[in-house]
Amino acid sequence: MKEITHLVVNGCSWTYCQGLENPTVDGWPALLAKKLGVKVVNLAIRGCGNDSIHRRTHEYVYENLPSNSKPFFVIAWSQYWRRESWQKEFLGCTDYDDYAPVNFPRETPQSNLERALLDNWSYLDFYRKTYLYKLSLMNLFKTHDIEYFMSDYSSPEEQDSPDIKKIYDRFPNLVNTCLNNPNQIIPFHKITKNFTKLPCGHDDEEAQVILADYIYSEFSKRYQAPKVVEGNFLTLNDFKLSENPSTRDNQTVWR
Repeated sequence: MKEITHLVVNGCSWTYCQGLENPTVDGWPALLAKKLGVKVVNLAIRGCGNDSIHRRTHEYVYENLPSNSKPFFVIAWSQYWRRESWQKEFLGCTDYDDYAPVNFPRETPQSNLERALLDNWSYLDFYRKTYLYKLSLMNLFKTHDIEYFMSDYSSPEEQDSPDIKKIYDRFPNLVNTCLNNPNQIIPFHKITKNFTKLPCGHDDEEAQVILADYIYSEFSKRYQAPKVVEGNFLTLNDFKLSENPSTRDNQTVWR
């Protein structure tokens, strides 16, 4: 039986549950938390990449440590090529600097940021770093005795990329360590691939239920029923993710 104070999820728009009318009720993080009998802290940011997921997970874990709480994490990795950039002007802030997700640069750059991205654009580099991000979080959770699941929302064609084979050929032990992670569960896009998508392309309410059921079944296989324990923990109201106005509506604790 696993002691747990709260659920923490991190990812991109698929974990944010973009497109749902009421993601704090119908999204898979909320549904999973209800099954576990705990509250959820959803760190997901729409459009973010794996560098952002990696960074924000580290920040949350260390800022939450003084609470001595017992979180359970679900990390849903995003597309490999997505990036974040330190760009105050993009956020429109005057009193706080932060990172923000950036889009795929146009072939004809419209800013210095896009020029810099194109000059350093390499899928091989993106894939290679993602394996390091995964390994880093695996070690982070092991160091602090935090239980977790990892999954992916990357597209099937990315999984078959020849660049991934190049990385495997060069660093087989590193890649195998990630692939053989016992806390790695089936990619979420495979669980919901046959369900209707919303107009924005994300999973509908039915798929959210199926995904929450799948994650809970994997939890039950490993830990049986969770033992919910009382305790304080870091909420989104205490943990500043970003000053980007597009993410502020997610700054709550989801029940």
